[in-house]
Amino acid sequence: STLPGRGAVEYIALLPMMTPEIIMGMVSLTFFSLLSLPFGMLTLFIAHTAFCIPYIYTEVTACLESLDYSAIEAARDLGAGRLTAFFAVTLPMLSPAVISGMFLSFAMSFDDVIISIFVTGVSVNTLPIKVYTQIKTGLSPKINALCTIMLAVSVLCLTIAGILKKIHQKHS
Repeated sequence: STLPGRGAVEYIALLPMMTPEIIMGMVSLTFFSLLSLPFGMLTLFIAHTAFCIPYIYTEVTACLESLDYSAIEAARDLGAGRLTAFFAVTLPMLSPAVISGMFLSFAMSFDDVIISIFVTGVSVNTLPIKVYTQIKTGLSPKINALCTIMLAVSVLCLTIAGILKKIHQKHS
């Protein structure tokens, strides 16, 4: 069944994904200025959290659409309370979506330079901002080495995920 106001909630949750990053950065800058928050790690954290909500939201809602509610009902029929059924049955079924949403959010947040430039102060210098600013002056060998390590770690993670998927398919 659909909940009243679900469309509005979905629209609000997905709005940061549909808004250009420069607009998100300027709105965040204005919002934090109105609140008189000092620009730094806190404002960066808040802005990136707002920016990443849609990625986790879409993953979890897609998982909820295909969720097997009979297992939850079985837990409730066997005497589990709502909270116990949630933590013992629902959350483990949602955990792949939550984890993939976290990884997607991390990748999107790590890649974001524009919002970061707007919401950080002079004392905070994130890696994407550092790389972006060094493009104009010339990349140092340290940045090149770091990017190579990041690429190697990404390829390693993808390889491990592929191997684990094959192992899981063999045992299923």
